[in-house]
Amino acid sequence: VIESGPNDKVVVFFSDHGAPGMIFFPSTMKVMAHKLRAHDLTATLKKMHSAGQYSEMLLYIEACESGSMFNGILPSDINVLAMTASSPYESSYACYFNNTLGVYIGDCFSNHLWEHEDAGVAPAETLRQQFATLKRKTNTSHMCLYGDLTMASQPVSAFIPPPAPSSPLGSSRASPSSSEVAMVSSRFVTEDTLRRRLEFAAQLGLDTSDISMQLESELHSQRQAAVAFS
Repeated sequence: VIESGPNDKVVVFFSDHGAPGMIFFPSTMKVMAHKLRAHDLTATLKKMHSAGQYSEMLLYIEACESGSMFNGILPSDINVLAMTASSPYESSYACYFNNTLGVYIGDCFSNHLWEHEDAGVAPAETLRQQFATLKRKTNTSHMCLYGDLTMASQPVSAFIPPPAPSSPLGSSRASPSSSEVAMVSSRFVTEDTLRRRLEFAAQLGLDTSDISMQLESELHSQRQAAVAFS
Protein backbone atom coordinates (compact mmCIF):
# COMPACT_ATOMS: atom_id res chain seq x y z
CA VAL A 1 0.00 0.00 0.00
CA ILE A 2 2.81 2.42 0.90
CA GLU A 3 4.66 3.35 -2.30
CA SER A 4 7.94 4.09 -0.58
CA GLY A 5 11.52 3.36 -1.52
CA PRO A 6 14.93 2.69 0.05
CA ASN A 7 15.59 6.39 0.73
CA ASP A 8 12.29 7.13 2.46
CA LYS A 9 11.66 7.59 6.15
CA VAL A 10 8.17 6.26 6.92
CA VAL A 11 6.05 7.40 9.87
CA VAL A 12 2.94 5.43 10.86
CA PHE A 13 0.43 6.61 13.47
CA PHE A 14 -2.25 4.14 14.54
CA SER A 15 -5.06 4.75 17.03
CA ASP A 16 -7.82 2.22 17.69
CA HIS A 17 -8.58 -0.74 19.95
CA GLY A 18 -6.14 -3.44 20.96
CA ALA A 19 -5.80 -6.70 22.88
CA PRO A 20 -2.84 -8.94 23.73
CA GLY A 21 -0.94 -9.58 20.49
CA MET A 22 -3.34 -7.75 18.19
CA ILE A 23 -4.79 -4.40 17.16
CA PHE A 24 -8.18 -3.76 15.58
CA PHE A 25 -9.57 -1.78 12.66
CA PRO A 26 -13.06 -0.31 12.17
CA SER A 27 -15.68 -2.93 11.44
CA THR A 28 -19.42 -3.42 11.50
CA MET A 29 -18.75 -6.43 13.75
CA LYS A 30 -18.72 -4.93 17.24
CA VAL A 31 -17.21 -7.87 19.10
CA MET A 32 -14.94 -9.50 16.50
CA ALA A 33 -13.53 -6.59 14.49
CA HIS A 34 -10.93 -6.75 11.72
CA LYS A 35 -7.60 -7.37 13.41
CA LEU A 36 -3.87 -7.37 12.78
CA ARG A 37 -1.78 -9.82 14.79
CA ALA A 38 1.66 -8.98 16.11
CA HIS A 39 3.47 -11.73 14.22
CA ASP A 40 1.80 -10.74 10.93
CA LEU A 41 2.88 -7.12 11.44
CA THR A 42 6.46 -8.17 12.16
CA ALA A 43 6.50 -10.45 9.10
CA THR A 44 5.32 -7.55 6.94
CA LEU A 45 7.95 -5.19 8.35
CA LYS A 46 10.67 -7.76 7.67
CA LYS A 47 9.40 -8.20 4.11
CA MET A 48 9.34 -4.44 3.53
CA HIS A 49 12.86 -4.11 4.91
CA SER A 50 14.18 -6.87 2.64
CA ALA A 51 12.44 -5.28 -0.36
CA GLY A 52 13.98 -1.87 0.34
CA GLN A 53 10.62 -0.17 0.90
CA TYR A 54 11.98 2.24 3.50
CA SER A 55 15.23 3.45 4.98
CA GLU A 56 13.81 3.84 8.50
CA MET A 57 10.33 3.52 9.97
CA LEU A 58 8.84 5.17 13.05
CA LEU A 59 5.64 3.70 14.51
CA TYR A 60 3.33 5.37 17.04
CA ILE A 61 0.70 2.95 18.34
CA GLU A 62 -2.22 4.07 20.50
CA ALA A 63 -4.17 0.99 21.66
CA CYS A 64 -4.75 -1.14 24.73
CA GLU A 65 -1.91 -3.64 25.26
CA SER A 66 -0.10 -1.95 22.35
CA GLY A 67 3.27 -3.02 23.75
CA SER A 68 2.33 -6.63 23.02
CA MET A 69 2.59 -5.90 19.29
CA PHE A 70 6.37 -5.61 19.64
CA ASN A 71 7.56 -6.98 22.99
CA GLY A 72 10.01 -9.82 22.31
CA ILE A 73 8.93 -9.86 18.65
CA LEU A 74 10.20 -6.78 16.80
CA PRO A 75 13.82 -7.22 15.63
CA SER A 76 16.33 -4.50 16.37
CA ASP A 77 18.08 -4.77 13.00
CA ILE A 78 15.37 -3.80 10.49
CA ASN A 79 15.48 -0.02 11.10
CA VAL A 80 12.11 0.19 12.85
CA LEU A 81 11.44 2.10 16.07
CA ALA A 82 8.05 1.65 17.74
CA MET A 83 6.59 3.87 20.46
CA THR A 84 3.51 2.50 22.21
CA ALA A 85 0.90 4.12 24.44
CA SER A 86 0.88 1.24 26.89
CA SER A 87 2.80 -1.81 28.01
CA PRO A 88 1.81 -5.31 26.84
CA TYR A 89 -0.33 -5.76 29.95
CA GLU A 90 -2.60 -2.72 30.33
CA SER A 91 -5.15 -0.44 28.71
CA SER A 92 -4.45 2.89 27.15
CA TYR A 93 -6.75 5.72 28.21
CA ALA A 94 -9.17 8.12 26.55
CA CYS A 95 -9.39 11.70 27.79
CA TYR A 96 -10.91 15.12 27.11
CA PHE A 97 -14.62 14.40 27.40
CA ASN A 98 -16.57 17.04 25.48
CA ASN A 99 -19.88 17.77 27.17
CA THR A 100 -21.32 19.48 24.11
CA LEU A 101 -20.61 16.59 21.75
CA GLY A 102 -21.10 13.96 24.44
CA VAL A 103 -17.96 12.04 23.44
CA TYR A 104 -14.30 11.62 24.34
CA ILE A 105 -12.35 13.54 21.72
CA GLY A 106 -8.93 12.00 22.20
CA ASP A 107 -6.60 9.51 23.87
CA CYS A 108 -4.02 10.53 26.45
CA PHE A 109 -0.88 9.41 24.61
CA SER A 110 -2.08 10.69 21.22
CA ASN A 111 -3.17 14.05 22.61
CA HIS A 112 0.11 14.55 24.41
CA LEU A 113 2.05 13.56 21.29
CA TRP A 114 0.36 15.97 18.90
CA GLU A 115 -0.01 18.81 21.41
CA HIS A 116 3.72 18.51 22.00
CA GLU A 117 4.45 18.65 18.27
CA ASP A 118 1.94 21.45 17.65
CA ALA A 119 3.71 23.55 20.28
CA GLY A 120 6.79 23.70 18.10
CA VAL A 121 9.48 21.78 19.95
CA ALA A 122 13.18 22.56 19.67
CA PRO A 123 14.53 21.45 16.27
CA ALA A 124 17.23 19.40 17.99
CA GLU A 125 14.86 17.40 20.18
CA THR A 126 15.55 13.70 19.71
CA LEU A 127 13.07 10.86 19.61
CA ARG A 128 14.41 9.70 22.96
CA GLN A 129 13.76 13.14 24.46
CA GLN A 130 10.28 13.15 22.90
CA PHE A 131 9.61 9.74 24.44
CA ALA A 132 10.78 10.92 27.87
CA THR A 133 8.53 14.00 27.71
CA LEU A 134 5.48 12.03 26.59
CA LYS A 135 6.11 9.30 29.16
CA ARG A 136 6.14 11.89 31.92
CA LYS A 137 2.83 13.34 30.74
CA THR A 138 1.13 10.02 30.00
CA ASN A 139 0.71 8.85 33.57
CA THR A 140 -2.36 6.68 32.99
CA SER A 141 -0.38 3.92 31.25
CA HIS A 142 3.25 2.92 30.78
CA MET A 143 4.65 3.96 27.40
CA CYS A 144 7.24 1.65 25.84
CA LEU A 145 9.91 1.84 23.15
CA TYR A 146 10.83 -1.14 20.95
CA GLY A 147 12.99 -2.09 17.99
CA ASP A 148 16.10 -0.24 16.80
CA LEU A 149 16.76 1.97 19.83
CA THR A 150 19.74 3.62 18.09
CA MET A 151 17.19 5.51 16.00
CA ALA A 152 16.04 7.28 19.17
CA SER A 153 19.12 9.53 19.00
CA GLN A 154 17.85 11.12 15.80
CA PRO A 155 15.93 14.42 15.86
CA VAL A 156 12.16 14.22 15.70
CA SER A 157 12.30 16.69 12.80
CA ALA A 158 13.98 14.01 10.66
CA PHE A 159 10.63 12.19 10.69
CA ILE A 160 7.98 14.80 11.52
CA PRO A 161 8.36 18.28 9.98
CA PRO A 162 7.66 21.11 12.41
CA PRO A 163 4.49 23.19 11.90
CA ALA A 164 4.86 25.86 9.22
CA PRO A 165 5.16 29.44 10.53
CA SER A 166 1.76 30.26 9.03
CA SER A 167 0.13 27.18 10.54
CA PRO A 168 -2.79 27.81 12.93
CA LEU A 169 -1.19 25.21 15.20
CA GLY A 170 1.51 26.21 17.64
CA SER A 171 2.08 27.56 21.09
CA SER A 172 -1.10 29.62 20.91
CA ARG A 173 -3.17 26.44 20.93
CA ALA A 174 -4.25 25.92 24.52
CA SER A 175 -4.50 22.49 26.10
CA PRO A 176 -7.28 21.73 28.59
CA SER A 177 -6.31 22.18 32.20
CA SER A 178 -6.10 19.09 34.40
CA SER A 179 -9.45 20.01 35.95
CA GLU A 180 -11.07 19.75 32.49
CA VAL A 181 -9.55 16.39 31.65
CA ALA A 182 -11.58 13.24 32.24
CA MET A 183 -9.78 9.93 31.70
CA VAL A 184 -11.12 6.41 31.28
CA SER A 185 -9.75 3.10 30.09
CA SER A 186 -10.31 2.82 26.34
CA ARG A 187 -12.10 -0.46 26.94
CA PHE A 188 -14.91 1.36 28.75
CA VAL A 189 -15.25 4.55 26.69
CA THR A 190 -18.63 3.60 25.22
CA GLU A 191 -19.99 2.57 28.61
CA ASP A 192 -18.70 5.72 30.29
CA THR A 193 -20.09 7.93 27.52
CA LEU A 194 -23.53 6.33 27.75
CA ARG A 195 -23.56 6.65 31.53
CA ARG A 196 -22.71 10.35 31.20
CA ARG A 197 -25.49 10.84 28.63
CA LEU A 198 -27.91 8.93 30.85
CA GLU A 199 -27.09 11.14 33.83
CA PHE A 200 -27.36 14.31 31.73
CA ALA A 201 -30.73 13.26 30.25
CA ALA A 202 -32.05 12.39 33.71
CA GLN A 203 -31.03 15.81 35.03
CA LEU A 204 -33.01 17.45 32.23
CA GLY A 205 -36.00 15.22 32.85
CA LEU A 206 -35.75 13.63 29.39
CA ASP A 207 -36.76 10.11 28.39
CA THR A 208 -33.80 7.83 29.17
CA SER A 209 -35.19 4.53 27.86
CA ASP A 210 -33.25 4.60 24.58
CA ILE A 211 -29.94 5.38 26.29
CA SER A 212 -30.63 2.71 28.90
CA MET A 213 -31.15 0.14 26.13
CA GLN A 214 -27.88 1.22 24.47
CA LEU A 215 -26.06 0.89 27.78
CA GLU A 216 -27.44 -2.60 28.39
CA SER A 217 -26.40 -3.58 24.85
CA GLU A 218 -22.89 -2.27 25.49
CA LEU A 219 -22.59 -4.17 28.77
CA HIS A 220 -23.75 -7.31 26.96
CA SER A 221 -21.07 -6.77 24.30
CA GLN A 222 -18.45 -6.36 27.01
CA ARG A 223 -19.46 -9.68 28.52
CA GLN A 224 -19.22 -11.33 25.10
CA ALA A 225 -15.80 -9.83 24.51
CA ALA A 226 -14.60 -10.98 27.92
CA VAL A 227 -15.58 -14.53 27.01
CA ALA A 228 -14.06 -14.29 23.51
CA PHE A 229 -10.68 -13.11 24.79
CA SER A 230 -10.53 -15.08 28.06
